[in-house]
Amino acid sequence: MPAAFAAVALAPAPPDATPFDRRLGEILHAAAELFAEQGYAATSIRDLSRRCGASLAGLYHYFHSKQELLFLVQRHAFQTVISAARAATPPELPPEARLRAFVASHLETFLAHRPWMTVLTHEDEVLSGDYLRAIAALKHDYYQLAREIVTALPLPPALAPRVAVMSLFGMLNWIYTWHQPKRDPGAAVLGEQICAIFLRGAAPTVRRRRPARS
Repeated sequence: MPAAFAAVALAPAPPDATPFDRRLGEILHAAAELFAEQGYAATSIRDLSRRCGASLAGLYHYFHSKQELLFLVQRHAFQTVISAARAATPPELPPEARLRAFVASHLETFLAHRPWMTVLTHEDEVLSGDYLRAIAALKHDYYQLAREIVTALPLPPALAPRVAVMSLFGMLNWIYTWHQPKRDPGAAVLGEQICAIFLRGAAPTVRRRRPARS
């Protein structure tokens, strides 16, 4: 895997990016859209060729196989998610503020890059070998960051940290499947509402009804 692949991100290429990196970024963006629209199995390199306006031989200058292409899409998506989260959650933040920043960063990235996040969520079991291990390592890094943030909160003694972290991800990772920009709040408000549910519960207090007087 060429080292230059690591320079590509979901955001537009920087002004000093090489022509190789710029073109690779365009190819990965097109691949992410196709994989999200059609699924990895149903997408061919010829589909990508038509979407990019490039020859098959020209595309294989940037990757060697369809599985490597999927790996590159997933790796760059994960790197973007992790980099954004780390930048938003410096350790000196108070625990609850750090959690809110983590949730906001996750939602902003997912909602701004839906095709990439769809591929992360739906095609996570396709890779094998070194590609699978590399993505698993990135997943572990992101999980560890979330666990560090969550375990700094005053959790109930009976609540296992892993359960708390995975429950939080359960709330976050499927946002793109139901969020409607014209109907639902944006990432900032949505993040506050999700944090309220996670930290306090949707119905933190339930009052018992007093029996009616006879």
